[in-house]
Amino acid sequence: MRFLSGRKTLLKTICTMLVFAFMLSMTNAAGVEAKKKKKVIKEYYFRYKGTNYKMHGAASKLLKAAGKYESVTKNKIQGSNGYQRIYIYKNFVIATYTKKKQGRQYIEGIKLLTNKVRTKEGVRVGHRARYVKKKYGKQKPVLGMYKYYKNRTKLQFEMMNGRVLSIQYIALK
Repeated sequence: MRFLSGRKTLLKTICTMLVFAFMLSMTNAAGVEAKKKKKVIKEYYFRYKGTNYKMHGAASKLLKAAGKYESVTKNKIQGSNGYQRIYIYKNFVIATYTKKKQGRQYIEGIKLLTNKVRTKEGVRVGHRARYVKKKYGKQKPVLGMYKYYKNRTKLQFEMMNGRVLSIQYIALK
């Protein structure tokens, strides 16, 4: 009888360990699943009127969607045959470049000036710094700016008194 009693205890211990191991594996699997569901930002896009625009991408569709600009300036790019154009709109500014004098325009940068437009992730001018950190990750401000990098794009948030003053998408070489 003593032998059977010891055997029951051993079986209970083994069963408890198996159940515990199973629970741990389920918790770990749920953690892996949660990581898979978390959205990973591969590149920063400017979303406007339902379309995504990326730096170094063709500017023609964005310029058409933005409509009539308030003003435009055209400058020759030093050491190149290309030109830079800066289009000023009511809520944002678009900078483009060309590789030839009359060539195709590419997006060089976009600066959001008002809370009427926002980033693809939902950040607008006027949002608090903690909202920026929630959407893009913790970052220490450098000279009053939060800077985030993905591929060939820098996303920069200019801050004043803990709030977003302007947002810039900048094409990197």
